[in-house]
Amino acid sequence: MILSYALWSVALAHGPDPSSFDTLDDFWPTPNAVRTPAGVPGKEYWQQQADYTIHISLDVHNKKITGTETIVYTNNSPDDLHYLWMQLDQNYLSNQSLRAKIQTAPHLAKENATLDIKRVRALELREEYDPQLELTRIEVNNQPVEPLIRDTQMRISLTEPLLSGSSLSLKIEWSYVMNDASVLWARSGYEELEDGALIFEVAQFYPRMSIYSDLEGWLTKPYLGTGEFATEFGDYNVYITVPADHIVGSTGRLQNADEVLSKAQQERLRKSQDSPEPIFIVKPVEAEQNRKTTSQKTKTWHFTAEKVRDFAWGSSNAFVWDAWGREINGQMVMAMSYYPQEGMPLWDKYSTHAIAHTLEFYSAYVFPYPYPVAISMNGPIYGMEYPMLSFNGPRPLEDGTYYEDTGPWKHQKNGLVSVIIHEVGHNWFPMIVNNDERSWLWMDEGLNTYVQSLAEMAWSEQFEPKRGEPHQITNYMQRTDDVPIMTDAESVTNRGNNAYAKPAAALNVLRYTVIDPELFDEAFAHYATQWAFKRPYPADFFRSIEDASGTDLDWFWRSWFYGTNHVDLSVESVSVFVKDLPDPHIKRALERERDRQDEKNTKRTHESKQLTKYAERFPSILDFYDTYDPYEVTDVDLETFDQLMKDTPDKFKSFFSTQHYYNQITIANQTGMPSPVILEVTYADQSTEKIYIPADIWREQKDSFRHLLIRNQAIISVALDPLFETADSNTSNNIFPQSIEHKAFEVSPISKPPANPMQDTNDE
Repeated sequence: MILSYALWSVALAHGPDPSSFDTLDDFWPTPNAVRTPAGVPGKEYWQQQADYTIHISLDVHNKKITGTETIVYTNNSPDDLHYLWMQLDQNYLSNQSLRAKIQTAPHLAKENATLDIKRVRALELREEYDPQLELTRIEVNNQPVEPLIRDTQMRISLTEPLLSGSSLSLKIEWSYVMNDASVLWARSGYEELEDGALIFEVAQFYPRMSIYSDLEGWLTKPYLGTGEFATEFGDYNVYITVPADHIVGSTGRLQNADEVLSKAQQERLRKSQDSPEPIFIVKPVEAEQNRKTTSQKTKTWHFTAEKVRDFAWGSSNAFVWDAWGREINGQMVMAMSYYPQEGMPLWDKYSTHAIAHTLEFYSAYVFPYPYPVAISMNGPIYGMEYPMLSFNGPRPLEDGTYYEDTGPWKHQKNGLVSVIIHEVGHNWFPMIVNNDERSWLWMDEGLNTYVQSLAEMAWSEQFEPKRGEPHQITNYMQRTDDVPIMTDAESVTNRGNNAYAKPAAALNVLRYTVIDPELFDEAFAHYATQWAFKRPYPADFFRSIEDASGTDLDWFWRSWFYGTNHVDLSVESVSVFVKDLPDPHIKRALERERDRQDEKNTKRTHESKQLTKYAERFPSILDFYDTYDPYEVTDVDLETFDQLMKDTPDKFKSFFSTQHYYNQITIANQTGMPSPVILEVTYADQSTEKIYIPADIWREQKDSFRHLLIRNQAIISVALDPLFETADSNTSNNIFPQSIEHKAFEVSPISKPPANPMQDTNDE
């Protein structure tokens, strides 16, 4: 198959909005020394730093967490700060929160209304349970202060400004009661297993510094549940006190294994670093024994983490723990999984392998993983990410079997692999490339889903990504009630499609169709590497990809990210032309063949040929015009051609003896959304050629154009976007001549005759 660019294209008529190709610079922040026009951090780039020392105690009987934290906050901005803003995300669950106040009630008055028992219980808990953080003491540089609390935000006023380049110390004492995640779901919570064993997955559990940035100042958006986290990088030193029979998995590196693990477990942990397969650190039999005890003693687990934007952890007396050392870019990274025996045999077989695959693929495609551990943990939270740690599901069936794939939230083998790839992949976006999730959901979910789709294709031959392919998003893009990708996180509708699937599909269109895989991969890795451990905004991403790939993509960002249009190109017509050659032998032969083909093959024609003609009965009436061959080459024809050849320069004479087919294809744009045009043409000898026409063809403000292919054969068919690369929403007009669709319908066994014999039992 030949790949070529358009040979000749001519625009026709009127159509797409001319602004489709206008620059977007007027919509983007003006480049400066902090954020350059090349989409990378400038020489004056800055960001704040928040370092935490936290002491935590878990009361498993009362499901209560108590903590004391000391924050060293460094003002790296050029501004003097008169107050500080902090995030109290746990307040989101309170019945006094903004989220609770604006939540729409279920339609209980609807006829035959039914509600899931868990939802009913959740409604009751909203009234009974108030999980707000209880702040018992706040100090700034050892001086008590009274904060201003507004929903999930807390402002701390300073008696003296925090000068540019200076630091201060915050000390906060707090506590709260955790939520039962089985009835009141959040991004954190606890689960009680059938035998009473408990799993705690703990996140958003401590007051955290809000971001202060060059583009937004203080980010004071409340946490409403969809827009996730926007936090500063820092170093963490965390002590977690739990019952002695609990196992803790956490962000960071464990510092005191000799105090919290048995000697046998310590030895297994050492062996796992160079083991050929994952090995158990806490064996199932040990986890089973822990579940039978209720220890009154405690252990304190000590973890440290450097250059992370958040911290999360999990604790349980039911955890089995396996680990596997993987070398990434010369550094040992521990891939580890924590799960109850209810997760076996699915988790012990696939979880840590899925982590290892993600580490290897993302490290090669984006940049090498920089942290010492990567964890997948099974508990009540099905799919949530934090630095080095992710909460995932699902579990196998109660009898220990599992399905390959059973759909969202119930999917098992493939679903487990997929969610682990996605959540571990979030270490790159946004845990390291630290975008503002509170505002721009797609910058972490969409970019990560795109890389996830590539990693899933590399998992096994049978694994098919559920998101990322352009053809998977076409139904959504045809909707009339969607919003642009570039919509604030809390205003996004159809979150799964808008923030995950559509951006991922857009990047695949960029990679395979608009740019090319090698160049796009370089540009994507360039963006990620430049913004590692920094905070990019949307314009930084757009500019970085354009600059690194050398491609003007304003039309693409405008269409895919700022608009809600969809692609619908069609093959309107195909015509084949040949030039009249002056050589009389060629010319007369072509005329004979053309006239023969033009003869109408009708019943009337057949009848006419069977009739005995009058002139045959009386041949005396025939003359020259009845008997001559109109296609015979005459002396006049030959003399005319000879004279033409004498008058023609030698270098052009071959033109009169070589025939070409002028194949003309007319392409229409039904919606006006710019898109590359990909054609696969088939010629008379069944050979094929792939034609790529850049989206710039639509710059001419036209809704259709003619494309000319001069070849030595005629086209017999044309297929538009044959590999479904452009997210074309209507493929019925992509084939010329139109082909017959072959489909199947299902025949079910006859169960009983319909009550009315005249009524179709499948009547809809």
